[in-house]
Formats: sequence, structure tokens, C-alpha cells
Amino acid sequence: TYATDFDSGNIPRSTPILDEKYSAKIDWNINDRHRAAFTYRYSLSEVTARPNLNNGTAGLSSNFYLSGEEDYSYVGELNSQWTDQLSTQFRVSYRDYERRQLPPSGQEFSELQICSAPNSDGALTTCASGFSNVRIGPDGFRQANELETRNLQIQGKASYSLGEHLFKVGFESQNIEITNLFVPNSDGVYYFDSIADFQAGRANRLVYSNAPSGNPFDAAAAFKYQQNSVYLQDVYDITPELQVTAGLRYDWYKSDDKPILNPFFQARNGFTNQTTYDGKSIAMPRVAFKFDPGSWYRLSGGAGVFAGGIPDVLISTSFSTTGFAAAGVTVERNADGTFRELGANQAFTQGIGATALNVNRADPRFGYDLPSTLTGLVTTAGIPTTSEVIALNPAFQIPSSWKVFLSGSADLPFGFRALADFVQTDVKTALRYNDFKVRPLIVGGQQQFTPDGRLRYDGLNMTDAARAAAGVAGTNVQTAADLVVGNEKRGKGYVVALGLARTFFNDDLKASIGYVRQNLREGASGVRFGTTSGSLYASQLASSEDSNRDEYGRGYEEVRDRVKFELSYEKEFIENAKTRMTLFAETRSGRPFNVTMASQGGNRSPVFGTNRGAYQLYVPDFAADTNPADLDVGFVTFDSAGTRDAFRAVVNRFDLPVGIVAKGFNRNPDVNQIDLQLSQEIPTPIQGHKFKVVMDVQNVLNLLNNKWGSVEEYGSTGSGQGNNRIVDVQCATAAGVAAGIGSPVCVRYRYSNPSATALTRSVNNSRSLWFAQISLRYEF
Repeated sequence: TYATDFDSGNIPRSTPILDEKYSAKIDWNINDRHRAAFTYRYSLSEVTARPNLNNGTAGLSSNFYLSGEEDYSYVGELNSQWTDQLSTQFRVSYRDYERRQLPPSGQEFSELQICSAPNSDGALTTCASGFSNVRIGPDGFRQANELETRNLQIQGKASYSLGEHLFKVGFESQNIEITNLFVPNSDGVYYFDSIADFQAGRANRLVYSNAPSGNPFDAAAAFKYQQNSVYLQDVYDITPELQVTAGLRYDWYKSDDKPILNPFFQARNGFTNQTTYDGKSIAMPRVAFKFDPGSWYRLSGGAGVFAGGIPDVLISTSFSTTGFAAAGVTVERNADGTFRELGANQAFTQGIGATALNVNRADPRFGYDLPSTLTGLVTTAGIPTTSEVIALNPAFQIPSSWKVFLSGSADLPFGFRALADFVQTDVKTALRYNDFKVRPLIVGGQQQFTPDGRLRYDGLNMTDAARAAAGVAGTNVQTAADLVVGNEKRGKGYVVALGLARTFFNDDLKASIGYVRQNLREGASGVRFGTTSGSLYASQLASSEDSNRDEYGRGYEEVRDRVKFELSYEKEFIENAKTRMTLFAETRSGRPFNVTMASQGGNRSPVFGTNRGAYQLYVPDFAADTNPADLDVGFVTFDSAGTRDAFRAVVNRFDLPVGIVAKGFNRNPDVNQIDLQLSQEIPTPIQGHKFKVVMDVQNVLNLLNNKWGSVEEYGSTGSGQGNNRIVDVQCATAAGVAAGIGSPVCVRYRYSNPSATALTRSVNNSRSLWFAQISLRYEF
């Protein structure tokens, strides 16, 4: 399946092994006024993929899996022309879509992680230095992983012309049913600390999570909701040259299903975790115009409120992450031969630990069945009261934006045609993620701040007695988040596009060039990258004002400048058989990336008090420091000269300003790529029938030289988040000594552990590698 050199590190992350598509359509002219149509489509696609192969981690995975999609759709439509003025359309469609994550041998087997060291080094749950983990079986995230959606859509509209007006009225109703199964580690994940331990059946850790019933489907997000819409529109031809359209669309949502109630969440926050789209609505007024004087130019434009395209994962996480549907246990072996359960499960015994970790590899059920004494620990009573919850805020509003757009075209002298487009977007209501477990850090009745002025939340790990002695308000906070999805009003952007086109040699040769300018500002970005708190909240860049909010600034996906050129030549060298060659060239700005610092001290940062992995970097003023050899610069203390020098190298390399570095301050290198398409028609003896051979080559430059056409990016920009860690940060005393996770003192920052890759760009293979495809079509 993989034809690329294994040692090069350029193995594709996935390769299609099956791709089937079928379709059929029936048109029926009932009479002169009524026409019906029915369409059926089916597609099946399976891809073999590898989760952790050559990805730069200390692990080698042998657990290939199949990522498959099966999609059925049916569409029925009736179009009627009742009179010369009145027409109607009625349409019903149904789609059944399934997304699979299936290992070739099925999901009903444990994952076995085996350290490749011959013998254990004594660190029983960590692979010895210099060795890798080999993984066998479906990884924990695919042991119960499946998504199925069913969508029944009913649409009806009517058009009525009256004088210079064309009135349109319509309705739409979508009934969406979703089953989203995602219960990690439902078949267990074993860890063996060496080959000898594996041979002896001596596991050192077993992780297991499931619904208390033992059936992971009982913890699936299974729900239905309905989206309804009505709209009214008037298209008014004011003059033969000017047409104005005005209308109103109104959407509302209904749902009888609710997530499982978590009473502990409700007690903490004063509202339940059962809010859904039910009862939510939005009105969207819009207006547009077209002006075509029949001369050398044309104009169009409009404005209005736009909503829609809300990912179903937004509501699905409220059903799947209730903190009350599933529980887990983690059993580990101690150095003295005893066992421990990391969740402090009250029913755990040493006998259960021995049964779980002393396995019989000769047993044919090993890997398929976990000990009942272990699975029996997962009960409703054993569900922690502080488990992570993702919920919608009761005041949640459907995300929407105001948009203004203008477009124009002009016929210029010498056969040139010019195009111009402008789109301005201003957020009306955007998504916002907040952890409702955070609370301000109050010491001696005063709100605490970091040395550079950022708000501090309480992330201290102190006993109640120590808190009282230090004047710290409250008891220890919980590390797992109550992630609540609400709204904010920040976000805007504009896009300007200019184009110029001309044809040559009796239209055989066509050339066009275009320029696009983007300026995007956004707050929350997490919904684009995943479904867990780690992707929706924890991995997002924290605000420099309030670390419980996402930072507002330059959008992660902004391409500031883009120039595209297209050259196409078409000619019939053979009668009735066109030859066509098209060249696409593009140069564009690199995507923004951030320079950040990570807080040491556990899941809930003792510096900022939030579960974030990325905080905006603070840069002290080296120019004002009178002693270049000093480890204290401003209110930053470096733990060593090596850390200081590595930090200064980053500052100089990226020309970072003094103070808190803004979101998206830096950009990755520009990208230059060329694509090529060649096509040739081949006539057949049957009139109207022909073959067409098409060859597409994506990123031709990389085909010619593997250093050309590549996309090189800093940090984790390739994951879509663009956060590049420079150093770790701790709170420190006035003397620059680390304050520790149990101290409220934070008069200085202490920087340590500089990133070894901060000045290194990595190649984004998914965007850099060349790709060639040859297809044969039969047209008739």
C-alpha cells in the first residue's frame, strides 16, 4: 500500500484502499406543468492509516486502522408551474452517513503497549531511555469510536411574479439524528515495561473506562434535534438596469433530548448541563442589489445577518462529556510488588490489582476480556463528583455575523476584463469557552496579578491550614474543567480580491492573475480543531487580560497576501478531440504563528490558575539591562545562562517586541506552488461518445526538487493551532527563587527549559508533497 521510502519519514498518513461511488437519477415529466425527479447516491470509502508512525514521538505504533465512510442519500423533487406567474417546488431528501474508525481485526481487543527494552529499568510505568513503545491492537481512542448521522430534510417554496416584483416564500425543516460513540480505553490499555515483562505476563499499568453497564453505547452521545426555517423575499426590478432584493429568514430549533443530568455540576454552578439548541432562534434580515447598465461595467452588493454551518460536535460534546455517563480506573504496579488505583476507588483491593496486572498470555481470551473484578469497579457510585463536563450556557445564542459585500467587473481596453470583490464581516455572536471552575486568586482580600499585570486565578495546591495562614481565600480548586460554551461579540475581518483576465489566439489561450488581501481578527478558535476540552479550550492561546478567555487577535488561518496566476491553452489538434493544458501558480503569505510560554506545576497552572497549555510570551527589555551576564532581566529571572542565551536568540531571530507578544505577531515563510493539469479527448466510432484522459500534478515544484514548493512552519502550526513554546514559566520570589505550586508569591517570573526546536521549522508534509493522478473518463 505504501510506495514511499519508509526511512525518508515522508510516508503518507493515509492511503485510500477502497473508493466506490454509485448514483442514479430518474426524471419524469408528468405533464406540461409538473415535473418530478428522484436521485440516489451511494459512496463507500476506506482508508488505511497509522496514528503514531514516524511522528517524532518516542513511540512506534503497529496498530494500523481503517478510517471509513459510508454514505447513502435519496432525493425526491416535484416542480410545478401552476400559472405563468406561480411556480412551486417541493423537495424531500434523506441522508444516512456513517464515519468509522475500525482496526482491521475489529475493536474488541485491548491495546498492548510494550517497551522494547529487554528488561525493566525500575521506572515501572515509563519506557527506559533510548527505547520506544511498540503498540499492538486498536489504540485506546478507537476501541469505541463511531459517528452516524441521519438527516431528513423537507423543503417547500413558491414564487409569484407581480409586475416588477418576484415574491418568494418558503420553509425548510431538517430532522437530524446523531449517534456519536467515543469512549476511550473501553477495551483497556495495558503497559508492559520490557520485553521480559511481556513474556512473563507482568503488566505494570492497565487503564480502563466505560459506562457503568459495561456497554460503551450507553455513554454515547445519542440525540435528535430539528432546525426549522421560514423566509420571505422580494426581488424588485426598479429599472431595467437596477434590481434590488430584500428578505427575512427566521430559524428556530427544537429538541426533546437532553444530556444526562450531572447533579454535581448543577450544585457547583447553579444551572444544569442539559441546555441544548431547544428554543433557540435567530432572525436574519438581508438586502442586495445588482446594477448592470449594459455598458462596460457591472456592480452588485448587499448586507445582512448570516448564520448556519454550526458543527454538530458543538452540541454533541454536551451529550458525550457529561461527567456522569462513564467512569474509569487506572491500576499500576508499585516497586514493592503491591498495586495502586490512581482514582482512589473505594472498592479497589490488592487482589483486584493482582488479577488485573498478572495476565495469562496463553489464555485465548487475553486481550478480549478484562477481569470482571476490574470492570466491576466502574459503577455509578464510583463516578467522580469532579469529572470534566462540557455544557452549553443557558444564555447561549446561535452564532451569527453581519456581512457586507461588494462586487464589480469591467471590460477594459485591449480585451482585458477586470474583477473586484470586497467582503466585510463583523461578529454579532461568536463562540466562547470558559472554565466555570476557575476562581480569582484572593490573598489578604486582594486580587492577585502576575508580574506583567495578568489576572491570576487560584491554581495553588495548598492545605486548608496553609491557605488560612497565608491569607488565601477558599479551598483547593478542582483540576478537571467545567467547560461552558457561551458567546462573545469579538471578531471581524475583511477580504479584498482583484483580478485581471484576457484571452489570446481566438480564445485558445486564456490567462488570468488575481490578488487577495485578508485581514482577520478572532477570539475563540477551538471548535475548528477537535471535540475535547484539550482542543476546545486547553490548547488555545490564553488571553493576556483574562486567561480564562481565548486571546483576541490575528486569525490562525489568515493568509495576508495571495497572488494566483492561471494559464490555459486548448486546441483541437485532432478533429473533435480537444487537448488542454492548464498551469496554476500561486504565491502566498505564510500563516501566523505564536510564541508562547507554558506554565509549570500541574494541570491547573499555579501561575495563571487555568488549564491552558499556551500563554502569550513576555519579553523583558534586554536593551535596558546594564549587565549582559546577569540572569535577572527586568522582572524575569532565568534559571541559567543557557536559558537566557537561548531566549535572546529567539528574540533576535523573530524580532520580538518588549512586553507581551501579540497573537499572530509572527508569520511563517511564504509559500510558492505550481499545479499542472493535462487532458486529452479521444474520439470513438460512436457519435457523441468519447474518452477523456486527465493527468493532474499537484505541487510540480516539489516533483522537480524536494526542497521546492514546501510548506515550512514553526512550532505546532501544522496542527492548526500555531502555538510555539519558547520556555516554561514559574512564579518566583523577589530573589528569583521558584515559589512552588503551594505559594501565592509571584513578584517575578522564572524562565527555564528553553525549547530545543524554537528556531527550527518543520515541513508540513500534507501541504508540501507532490501528488500525481491519472484518470480515464467515458463521456456520452
